[in-house]
Amino acid sequence: MLLELPQQDAISEPIYRAAILVCRRKLIGKPRPPKVYVPKPRLRAPADDHVWAWRAHRLQQRSRLTPTELVKLRCFELRIPFAVMVGPSRARSITEHRHLLMWELRQRKMSLPAIARIFSRDHTTVLTSCRKIEMEKAQ
Repeated sequence: MLLELPQQDAISEPIYRAAILVCRRKLIGKPRPPKVYVPKPRLRAPADDHVWAWRAHRLQQRSRLTPTELVKLRCFELRIPFAVMVGPSRARSITEHRHLLMWELRQRKMSLPAIARIFSRDHTTVLTSCRKIEMEKAQ
């Protein structure tokens, strides 16, 4: 690697280091930002069964459930936190249940964009999951 340095007999150390950094930047590019650690979603421990049962009971006592409350109720039954269910997790155990919940909401005649807003997804994702569940139920 050839360095283009000023034609002097003695080069000071800071100028030499700066020249080396410039050459490295040209070869390597800008440094990348560090990766952000995102913890994996964990399922709840079965120790707080009574809390899950109480929350599910409170939701079941309502005369009419909103779609979000219905998803929360099903999350209590499945023992998956609501934040994980609507979050970005791609774990198979989560996505299978998420697809099933989307299909259940679609059976209640909800629109695709309305279901997508609950799960923070695109309506085409909801359509794909509904088709997938219908294919599985047909077999």
